[in-house]
Amino acid sequence: GYPHQTGKMTGEIQVGFSFDYVTGAPYYPGSSLKGIIRDVFEQAVKNDLYLEYFKQVLGNENLESRNKLTDSINHIFGQKNDEEMEGMISVGGDIFYGAYVVGFDENIIGLDTITPHGTDLTKNPVPINMLRIMPDVTLAVVIDIIKDEELEKTIFNCDNRRKLYQRIIEDFGIGAKRNVGYGNV
Repeated sequence: GYPHQTGKMTGEIQVGFSFDYVTGAPYYPGSSLKGIIRDVFEQAVKNDLYLEYFKQVLGNENLESRNKLTDSINHIFGQKNDEEMEGMISVGGDIFYGAYVVGFDENIIGLDTITPHGTDLTKNPVPINMLRIMPDVTLAVVIDIIKDEELEKTIFNCDNRRKLYQRIIEDFGIGAKRNVGYGNV
C-alpha cells in the first residue's frame, strides 16, 4: 500500500494501503491482485508442487506442457520482460479491477502492529503501527474474464480460469497478516 506517515511522530502509522478515491474505503488494487494470481501461475511452470495444485483444482491430470503453460500465462496476463515491450504497459486478456469493500458489521479498518526483529534478536524491537481491514469486512473481487478463442481450446477456458482465480485467492490470500507474514485471508 501507500505509506501515510510523516516520520516526525512516535507511534504514527508506518504502513498504509490504497483507498478508493470515490468512497474513501480501502481497496486492493487490480495490479496487485493480478500479480498474486500471475505469480502462482508462474510458480506452476517452475515448481512441481504448484503444478500439482493446478491439477488438483482443475481435476485434470493432463495439464498442458510447461511451454504451453507459459504461452497461456502470457496470453492471460500479458508479456513480461519482453525487450520490445520495455517501458510499455503489457496488456493481457483478463482485466483485474481489484477487491472492494461491499459489506461490514462495525468498522472497516482498525489498527494493527507488527514487531520487526531483524537479524539481531537481542535488540529491543520497536513495534510498527499499521492499518488493517477488519475480519468481518466482505470484499468483492472484480475480474473481467475475457472469452478468448485460443484459450477456450486449452485447459484455461473461462470456467477454469474463474475456478483457479477463486481458489488461488482463497488458498494463498491477498494480504492478511499471519504468524509468518502477510498473504492469507
